[in-house]
Amino acid sequence: AALAREATLARSPDLPPDELQHRAQIISMAALKFMLLKVNPRTTIMFDPQAAIKFEGDTGPYILYAYARISSLLRKAAELPAATVDWSRLDAEAEKKLALRCALYPEAVQKAARELDSSTLAAYLLDLAKDFSTFYNRCPVLNVEDAVLRQTRLELSTKVRDILGDGLRTLTIGTLENM
Repeated sequence: AALAREATLARSPDLPPDELQHRAQIISMAALKFMLLKVNPRTTIMFDPQAAIKFEGDTGPYILYAYARISSLLRKAAELPAATVDWSRLDAEAEKKLALRCALYPEAVQKAARELDSSTLAAYLLDLAKDFSTFYNRCPVLNVEDAVLRQTRLELSTKVRDILGDGLRTLTIGTLENM
């Protein structure tokens, strides 16, 4: 928890003590649980607390950060006028890859349950978070002028957030709206 507290404080030095403690607790539990759950049950593991707490790479905090980033995006989008959603407007490679990854979620959950292997779901969530990061960096969401495309990208982002949240809860990992 001390490492998570330090990492949280470095990112948000003005947090009230209660909020700092809450975030540090969620992040530290995500780091620990995810590090254990992402490993195939037949593999020997070496736990590295410094590596587990990082906000980058194959870690629980990385997935929490993606969830919080999308939450922030959706809060900002609430101020914009709504438009219709047209999935056929998603034609960039990053959009297609992200949408396809979302469609694979039920299969990832079923495989993890069938094989009693949480690493399957953990790997899926990491891939989804990485695909979202690529999408977010290549496809403007809030700053696109086409209202229908913006709304469709927002809807795709919402789906990713929902899946990340459900997957984390399935792995008994809490979420954060801000990091």
